Amino acid sequence: MPYSVILARPSSRTARGGFIRFARDFYSIFPHDHGLTISGPLVQLPSNSILELLKKLKLRHSNDILVVSHANPNGLALSIHSRKVQWCAMAMLLHYARIERAYQAVKNKTDPKAWYQVVRFATQVISFRSAQQAYRSVTVLGKSPFSQEFKDEVKKMGKAAVLNNCRSSVEKRLKYFKRELGMPSKTLNSYLKELRAVHRRGRINNLEIRGCNIGGKPFTLRILGLFFNVKRISGIDVVDMFGMSRVTVHGSARSSAFQRALRRYKRRRTTVYYKPAGLPKYRNELLFVRHRLYPEIIAERAKIVEKFFVEKFGVPMAWFLFAKVMIKLDIPHTGRTKLPVHFLDTRPILFPNDKGFRRHIKRVSIVNPFSI
Repeated sequence: MPYSVILARPSSRTARGGFIRFARDFYSIFPHDHGLTISGPLVQLPSNSILELLKKLKLRHSNDILVVSHANPNGLALSIHSRKVQWCAMAMLLHYARIERAYQAVKNKTDPKAWYQVVRFATQVISFRSAQQAYRSVTVLGKSPFSQEFKDEVKKMGKAAVLNNCRSSVEKRLKYFKRELGMPSKTLNSYLKELRAVHRRGRINNLEIRGCNIGGKPFTLRILGLFFNVKRISGIDVVDMFGMSRVTVHGSARSSAFQRALRRYKRRRTTVYYKPAGLPKYRNELLFVRHRLYPEIIAERAKIVEKFFVEKFGVPMAWFLFAKVMIKLDIPHTGRTKLPVHFLDTRPILFPNDKGFRRHIKRVSIVNPFSI
């Protein structure tokens, strides 16, 4: 199935903002990535927050989603309006949502038996010391065995007293989560509303994240998967880069400028030397030189640039020919133009169609969906 793309909003014209701007340019011209095809318009968040991402997921037109945002091993670089680390805030929101729903269902009932389940939620021992512990706490919520102590307490204290104790313990736990999250009541209610709307829409089949290092902690991905109600979620475990490359075509292998570029850059670890197999050496060489967000492509002729993009980015030639018309790549000798690129900042540099690219995509499956 084709993927829908949701992009974070560029924060500035600095390097951080350039990452998102160039990602939008890349997927607009080349609607492909490793193992997936892009379809439909690119959607951009009005502001960089998890709340806005939930709103876009609620209105999604596809169950296969590609999210492009800055990221780190603790989650996406999108605000969650909490002082907690993102995975921790998400786990707490899931706890709060389930306890609050159970509480609303029984708060007007006077039979202590109706409070069994909600008390079990509220009194369960949980831990948020690590993403792994938080994930396990969320997935076992309400599944711990219920002891005989509650029934004995009813006989000893009477129904009215036990009912008050139950109500008090649940309300204290809700206040605890609200205090720990540090969210205003209005913001918290907005999160609960959008979170439940996303879960009511049904599960997302695949959620692919393009952002740095988020795949480094599998349990962070698992919590995000529970939060966004997905079946499979994946993230990159190294530095993920989008950039705008300057393309220089010299037109001749004998060009002194091209020979200087070969001597200067070819042996660098941040340079990719490309020559199509089965072709003569001369007039068929290309250098991809890594310069932060503005890499450089130095080639002998434009045809080699086309072959490079077809082979390294998995772009069908038909798409590239269309892009060539749009960006006027049909350039004379010593001409220059710009093309967006996507690569992993590893050594050696990896492009989406390289064999090693897949090794850095960490995927997890969410077997037990979380009901809120």
